[in-house]
Amino acid sequence: MNAFIDLTDTEQVQELVAYTAELLAAEGFEAECAALVEAGQTAQVLEKLIENSAVYYKGDKDVESIFNSISRLLFMNQDSIGLVQRLSSALASEAVAGNELKRMKVLGNVFNNLDRSSPSRFDVYMSLLSLAGRAEQVKALMGQFGKIDEWITEWGISKGQVRDLYRKVHEVLAAAGKFKESAQYLVKLLKTYDGEDAAGLSGAEAEVRQLMVHSLKDPDTFELSSLASLDAFAALPAEDPAKALLMVFKEGDLQGFQSWLAANPTTLGTLGIEEGDLTRKVRLLNLQFLCAESKVVGFDEIATRLGITIDEVELWIIDVIRAGMVEAKVDQLNSKVHVSRAALATFDSSSWADLAAQLNVWQENITQVQRVFRQVETKIIEGGR
Repeated sequence: MNAFIDLTDTEQVQELVAYTAELLAAEGFEAECAALVEAGQTAQVLEKLIENSAVYYKGDKDVESIFNSISRLLFMNQDSIGLVQRLSSALASEAVAGNELKRMKVLGNVFNNLDRSSPSRFDVYMSLLSLAGRAEQVKALMGQFGKIDEWITEWGISKGQVRDLYRKVHEVLAAAGKFKESAQYLVKLLKTYDGEDAAGLSGAEAEVRQLMVHSLKDPDTFELSSLASLDAFAALPAEDPAKALLMVFKEGDLQGFQSWLAANPTTLGTLGIEEGDLTRKVRLLNLQFLCAESKVVGFDEIATRLGITIDEVELWIIDVIRAGMVEAKVDQLNSKVHVSRAALATFDSSSWADLAAQLNVWQENITQVQRVFRQVETKIIEGGR
C-alpha cells in the first residue's frame, strides 16, 4: 500500500519531504525542498530524497511503499533516467542491511515500469542481481535468465555492458553454488570476444582461466574442445602451463598428462585442482577414445592404455558407461569389451570433414537406390503393356 494515499502528486512530494526532514532532523531541508518544488524543480527534490533514502529504514513507515511512491513520482518526471539509476543504486546499496526482499520488489517494479526498450533496464537489473546475490535470493530470479539474451537485443546496450551483465549473472550463480549454470554465462561472456584483436582479447584472460579451471574440476565435464576453439582462449599466453594442460586433457592423452605433471609439479595446486580427480578424468577420456577406435577392445589393451591392472579394468568400464561416454557390454569370459557406442570427445574441423565425407557417401547410396527403383518401375510399366 502507498505510504501517502489520497494525495495529489505535489502533496505527496511535500509529505515525503516532511517525513525525510523529520528523520534527518536537519534544519532547512524542508524549506530548501519546498523552494525547489515552487520553482518547478521536482526532479532535484526527488534526487535529494534518494540521496537521503537510507534514513527510511529507521522510520516507522513501510520502506517498500515509500520507495514505490518515489519511483512513481520519478516516472512522471522528464528527467527520470538519471533518477532511475540513482534510485536503483540506493536500493542495492551495500551500506544498507535488511529489508532485502522489499528492496528487490521495488527494483522489480521499477524494472517492469520502464519501457521494454529502455537501456535503463540494464542498470536496474544489474542492481537487482547484486542485491539478490547478497541476500542469497538468486533462485527468485533464475526463471528470468532465459530472457536475458532477448533483453540485450531490446535494450541496445554496448558490448561492454553485455559483458558486465553476463559476468554479474555468472558471479551471483557461482556464489549461490549453481556452478554449471554459472559456467554457461561465462561461456556467453567469452563468446563476446570472438573477432577481437590481440589487444581486445587481453581483457578475457581472467575469465578464460576461470572457465578452464571450472571445467577441469567439474567431474562431469569432459568436452573442452569448444573452450579451446573460442577466440578468447588466445588470451592465455602460449607458454602458460595451464593452457598446455587443457590441450593435453582434451586429447585424453594420459602419457602427455603425466609428462605435463612432471614438468609442472605445483601448477595443479595453484589452480586448486586435485591431481587424483583430474587423473581419473583423463583416464576416462582416454578410455572413451579407445572405445571409439574399435568395436571390440581387450582388457589387456585397456590396462596398458590406462596404466592400471587387469583386475581394475571392469571398474573403469563401469565408470565410463555411468558417465554416459560409452555404451558397451563386458565379456568377462573372453576379457573383452564390445562397444556399441562411444561418443567423440572432440569435434573439430577434421571431425566435420569426416562427417561431410560420410554424408556424401550416404547421398551417393541414396541416389543409386533411387536409380534402381526407377529402372524397376520402368520395367514393370513396360511389362504391363
